[in-house]
Amino acid sequence: MGVPKCDDLEAYIPRATVRSKNVAIRKHVKVEEVGKAGLEEFAKVMHMTEVRKDIHLRGYEYFKHLLEVYPDNSYLFLAKVNPQDRKNELEALIEQDRLCLENPELSRKQKKLHEQNLKQEQDELNSMQDVLAKYDGETVIAGGLMIGFGPVIEMLYAGMNEDFRTFRPQYLTYYTQFEFAFEHGYDYVTMGGVEGSLEDGLSMYKSAYNPVVNEFIGEFDLPVNGILYRLSEWAYKLRKHYFRMKKNKERNSPFFITLLVFFR
Repeated sequence: MGVPKCDDLEAYIPRATVRSKNVAIRKHVKVEEVGKAGLEEFAKVMHMTEVRKDIHLRGYEYFKHLLEVYPDNSYLFLAKVNPQDRKNELEALIEQDRLCLENPELSRKQKKLHEQNLKQEQDELNSMQDVLAKYDGETVIAGGLMIGFGPVIEMLYAGMNEDFRTFRPQYLTYYTQFEFAFEHGYDYVTMGGVEGSLEDGLSMYKSAYNPVVNEFIGEFDLPVNGILYRLSEWAYKLRKHYFRMKKNKERNSPFFITLLVFFR
């Protein structure tokens, strides 16, 4: 899935996506291109994504290697927020609505509006208590890594701190990356592969950007040496089993010990 260059990105993507992007802005999320300076924070966010989705992704050294191999065509973005800013803003809005509701000359319609606003603001403030207790000051809550080649740029990796899901940082991060790519001469931004059914969670999320779907023949292996190919397939399966057992801490089995010796 990918998004072609367009004159008006906000008009191109669906309204629901624009609203989510604006939620992030309203909650004081800021996204900027940071380069190698943001590698450590980006690796932390990616690790959070690993844990949340129970998958194995790349780490700091790999991301660092990418930025060094493609110094002129690699772009690293981080989304940051200080939750205290939104807390202060909500408290001021709550106080303002309460004062307005004390006005005896308030019309029925105005009273209802202030009551609705007050409830929404209080609910949001209540939902932030865990975040406020856990994070102090400006915090990196999402990130994305892109690499360009010719007229095309690819979003290779993206991660998010699940504690800040209600801040919608991923929407503002993607939007900022699209804008950056088009402003820097790229004609097409690809968001990477999706399952062929287009019904998986990743496809559903990427569909929020009104993407073009390019279908390819798929992946296949063309062995050039039958014996080495079979050996490599066997070794690959053993290695996967090794990491799975290591993750599950099944360290006492003889098979695990054999794998440990073999792969070290």
